[in-house]
Amino acid sequence: MIRDVRWRSVGIGLVCLLGLAWCTGCTYLKNRGNDFLDVVWADVGYGLGVGVDMQLTAFSHSGLGVYRMEKSGLTRREFKTWNEFGAALLLGRMVLYDQHPPARPPGEHDGERRGSLIYPTAIRSLLGEEFKRKSRPRIQIVNPRAPWVNTLDVDIGAALIVIGARVGLSPGEGVDFLLGWFGLDIGQDDIKGPKRITEDEEIAALLFWAIHRGDIAAARIALQNYPHLSNAASEWSRVPHVKERRWRPLHLAAAKGERGIAGLLLARNADTEARDTEGMTPLHVAAKHDSRNVARVLLARGADANARTKKGFTPLALAIMDGRKEMADLLRQHGGKE
Repeated sequence: MIRDVRWRSVGIGLVCLLGLAWCTGCTYLKNRGNDFLDVVWADVGYGLGVGVDMQLTAFSHSGLGVYRMEKSGLTRREFKTWNEFGAALLLGRMVLYDQHPPARPPGEHDGERRGSLIYPTAIRSLLGEEFKRKSRPRIQIVNPRAPWVNTLDVDIGAALIVIGARVGLSPGEGVDFLLGWFGLDIGQDDIKGPKRITEDEEIAALLFWAIHRGDIAAARIALQNYPHLSNAASEWSRVPHVKERRWRPLHLAAAKGERGIAGLLLARNADTEARDTEGMTPLHVAAKHDSRNVARVLLARGADANARTKKGFTPLALAIMDGRKEMADLLRQHGGKE
């Protein structure tokens, strides 16, 4: 009888082990399939326009033409249909889209392609108000968890009167696909459990990256659609040091001297008194980095010129310690004290 119990226990254990292996295998194979779909994308469409544009890595965009088309195609793990407006002018290009049916709800996205950076800003004025209101930013950083994976992406698109098409390839995602068979997830986009990247997390990561790169057009469109992310949590950022310092978007804009982006954030109620790990406000950061243009905007919006860090330093004290004479004069003019 004892032997029967042992065999029964072994049998139950084996069934459980096989079940676990089967479930793990399904997720494993699904991740490999998803990684493969990240490598290539293609679409076709109809509408009106003429031109050709291309992307050779994240740092090179060129083309000439303009189009607006209804498109369908495989775009990062899904077959979708959307309305797309594109414009290219020699060394820059802009792509916006109004997707339908609506994008998946928050919590259901994991590494979907968003498209390219918005270049140049002026072209967007050609769009209709309704389209601008509904459009989502198509931004170069398509994987917010590991944006560097997509820096070598290449694609080419063309429009000829009433038809258009685009094809693309991501070498970084190709490497992620190959290494994935050996359990290495360099793209950080494998399914590991019930948690998924949320829409807010994705857009916030893109917003932080746009600020880091000084792309006011991308930041503007992101904030138009997601104004509450003006105070986005630092843990959603993939920009170096932001997460560790618990910086908000306004801290990063101050560090980078991005006055225009700082104005966009403040217009959407960004907190001028937000604190980082050292107790520094955006004005402290502006003083530390000698960002006088941003400091003026912050002071005009009522930022506390005498806020103190955890070590008791005011913005003026930081400016004096770093030898920022003009910054110190500016802070004194607004009542700043040591």
